[in-house]
Amino acid sequence: MVVTKDEYEKCHSAHPIFFSNNGVTVFTLDRPGLFYFISGFSVHCERGQKMIIKVLEPAS
Repeated sequence: MVVTKDEYEKCHSAHPIFFSNNGVTVFTLDRPGLFYFISGFSVHCERGQKMIIKVLEPAS
């Protein structure tokens, strides 16, 4: 799931920004900034299985 920073820190999201459970997921990183990802299984997140992706501005 893609979630907000607050939801990422809590390892919980009732309303994720993006959710998929089909096993083959494509998510487009379409803007510079931070993207927060957690599993839909809270125990995975609580065990550290979460990630932040930082997308940089394009080189000028």
